[in-house]
Amino acid sequence: MDALDQAQEREDALLERRIAAIREASGSGELPGGARDCAGCGAPIPAKRLRALPAAKLCIDCQREREG
Repeated sequence: MDALDQAQEREDALLERRIAAIREASGSGELPGGARDCAGCGAPIPAKRLRALPAAKLCIDCQREREG
């Protein structure tokens, strides 16, 4: 893993912590900007997945299960 990958992982982790804090404060499953919970299992969809596929309604595990 190179320095750019490590920086991106740190940024993703920070973003996910911020999203979790806002969710907790608002009591909402969906946040402005598209952050949301998986329609399958209810777990937060990781920021990295939403960046790659902004319209994602399922986390990667639920998507794989559905396809699989």
